[in-house]
Parts: sequence; structure tokens; C-alpha cells
Amino acid sequence: MSQTVKVISFTILHDEGWSRETEKYDVSAQPINKYFSKGSFSFDLLLLGNDVQSFLEELKEKRQIISMDVVGVTKKFGLLRLKHRSGGTISSLVRRFGGIIVSEYVNDGLENWKIVLRSRSARKFRERLTDYGNVVKYREEMLRDFTDLPSPSQRQLQILEAALRAGYFDYPRKIRSDELAKSLGMTPATLVYHLRNAEREILEFYVSTFSSQ
Repeated sequence: MSQTVKVISFTILHDEGWSRETEKYDVSAQPINKYFSKGSFSFDLLLLGNDVQSFLEELKEKRQIISMDVVGVTKKFGLLRLKHRSGGTISSLVRRFGGIIVSEYVNDGLENWKIVLRSRSARKFRERLTDYGNVVKYREEMLRDFTDLPSPSQRQLQILEAALRAGYFDYPRKIRSDELAKSLGMTPATLVYHLRNAEREILEFYVSTFSSQ
């Protein structure tokens, strides 16, 4: 028997967790590539803003963070790899209800989520969500009306990671594009193509998201 599916978008001021700290800094965060294991989950975290380095230092002190690998960081951009405890997280709540996380970003202390969930689970999910904090916005729509938000591909993230580690985004640059391309076994034109596509997808996401607020 077929089941109807809803796309649920919500904004929440989470009572626990590191997201509240973004209210104190000029920084926005986008968790991506989330993988779950027993009692924890791992993900990459993209950071944009003028206070990336200050926010990173505070993030290191959060008890929910089991481990943190700084892939690369500049004054206004950062890429981290985190292992996070599952307890008290909205990620674990979504997973418990059998939902799929489509996108999430954090800004000004607020967590903004878009998930896909079976329609029959939507009411109980909303009731349970209120236990996690103040739900500022909440909207449900049928899947047929849903348009996915852009996010970097795994290949794009691999190249971004290599570029960050090598200092390609530093000022002045620590490595030229032809040198980076050679280390990755590709032509400079291919490297620039992938980097520009990745940068465009990330920027389009933030511009479209923040301009609509």
C-alpha cells in the first residue's frame, strides 16, 4: 500500500546544543553528509562569516562534540569534520521517526530544517519537537510541491577539502591552481570547473536562504 509523504520545514531555538552559540557570532553553519552510528553521528560542517575562527574555538569546548577535525579554515570560511553525541539532538529525533534530513543550516542561534517524513508520523513528530525548544516556524507540504535545496556533491567536497588543506583559499595563496590540480591528478581547467561549481552551490544556498528571511 502506498504511503503519502510530507516535506516539513521548521525553525527552532534549540534548548541544548552548540547552535545557540551562533547568536553571539557573525557566522552561519551548514551540517552536511551526516552518518549515524550507535550513540553518535558524524558530519561535515561548513562555516561562513566574519567570526569563523572565534566560533570554532568555542565549539571545541562543547560537551556534545566527541571529536573535531579542522579540515581547513580561513577568516571567513571553514570546513570541519565532527563526531557528535546523539542524545538530545533533533537529528536523532528525525531518525527515530524514520525521516530523511534534506537540509539544515544554523544562523543567529536558530536551527532551520527541511525533512521528509511519512504523513502519518507528522502530527506526533511535531508534538515531540516542542520538547526540544521553541518552534519559531513550522510548515508542512506534500512531496509533489517540494523543491530540493542545492548542496555540494561528494566529489566537490573532496576537492574543496584538498584545496583548503593546501592553502588554496588563503591570502596570499599557498599553492597555485596548476600545482593543486597536479596533486589531484587532474587538469587545471577541471579543477577550476569543480571548485567554481562547488562555490556556486554553497553561495546560492546561502544567498537564497538569507534573502528570503
